[in-house]
Amino acid sequence: MRWSGNLARLGLVVIAAAIALDCVALAIDIVLGRRLVRGETVTLSDLDLSSSMSSTANLAVPLAAVLGGVAFVGWFHQAYVRRAETGPTAHEPSWAVFGWLVPGLNLVRPPQIMNELAARPSLVAGWWLAWLIGATVQLALRFISPATQQGWVNWQSTALVANLVLLISLGCALALVAAVARQARLGSRPVVAVAPGG
Repeated sequence: MRWSGNLARLGLVVIAAAIALDCVALAIDIVLGRRLVRGETVTLSDLDLSSSMSSTANLAVPLAAVLGGVAFVGWFHQAYVRRAETGPTAHEPSWAVFGWLVPGLNLVRPPQIMNELAARPSLVAGWWLAWLIGATVQLALRFISPATQQGWVNWQSTALVANLVLLISLGCALALVAAVARQARLGSRPVVAVAPGG
């Protein structure tokens, strides 16, 4: 359990680092965009820096999301299997994986399972709400193509805010992994109401 908890933490930190890199790239683009909107001169070296940072972030974020996501979901499943071995759970342990993949259900099943694992409802709510807001905004931005330089600056500013919200979610997830690991070390089982089925 400790090894998979460490792997989950590493996965979350890798995702956070990639998102932080994207935040830096977006901030550079926002500064350059605002300078262009004001009619100021932007140097070729400024544009090269912006382009290289954006290219690196565009590669790092999806790669980190896949690798870190697999590590986190693997830990999530293993933690729920371990919990099922010590008593009843509200869902079959396989839902700790499939709950992320089934459309619609993936909006409710992960926080339900995390509540069983950590018994920290306010932290789980913060984690999940920040995740939903950040991910929804990022997804919506994929369908928006600004027509003006100011529109592009606004798009990048919105993406930056969404990234910051996702970083909050990742911080909450790290705290939840630590809480579950602490309970496992102490041999305690969180006290939550468990409805049969699932």
